[in-house]
Amino acid sequence: RMLAAAGASVAIGTPAAQALANTLNGSVPLVFVAVTDPVAAKLVSAWDKTDGNITGTSDAVPVAKNVELMLEVVPQLKSLGTIYNAGEANSVAAVAALKEALRSRQLELVEAPATKTSEVQEAAATLVDRVQALYLVQDNTAVSALASVLEVGETAKIPVFTADTALVKQGAVGAVSFDYYQVGRTAGRQVAAILKGKPVSELPVQTPEREELLLNSEAAAKMGVRLPEALRARAQLVP
Repeated sequence: RMLAAAGASVAIGTPAAQALANTLNGSVPLVFVAVTDPVAAKLVSAWDKTDGNITGTSDAVPVAKNVELMLEVVPQLKSLGTIYNAGEANSVAAVAALKEALRSRQLELVEAPATKTSEVQEAAATLVDRVQALYLVQDNTAVSALASVLEVGETAKIPVFTADTALVKQGAVGAVSFDYYQVGRTAGRQVAAILKGKPVSELPVQTPEREELLLNSEAAAKMGVRLPEALRARAQLVP
């Protein structure tokens, strides 16, 4: 998704940002929105170095907090399954961060590849006998087939967690993430600053400051888990 304004361009998501960056080649300021790891995506050379006339907002989720959430809901968690497209730089970076967070807790990550949405349900099915929970990173391929993953989770009684609270509203059990409305507002302020004449070099990559914990009690019941009362007390609940 790409947008243009007088003096600046906006790209939403990693694939769109990479494509527009290649097209513009620094000729016009580019503000990306919701790119998990802009360094891994080669949009900027460092988080605090907005070279190439590119800056934007990251939606890198607090991975460690999501792991803690899953352990609260699934105390017996030993192996976690994830589905992603290795062709998405965004996803590769997110899976690497997840793997590191799990390793520090002596937990295993079991990966299932999916290069297109039609492969996601089968990939999820291959994880059923090997994991105690499923977690979707911000992968465009897997998220596009969310309904298929939720179906597998409900049938196998394996809870599905995500990196995006919006997906909790669609049927996942829970997530700790940013409000994407705030991600958009942050990017909007960057665009406004550029249009007022501020150089991109003075606008570092940003992430929203406010996190939110969202839980879906109905989804939890469908997937065979119970949400602890202490966890429910500090979360926003989906009716």
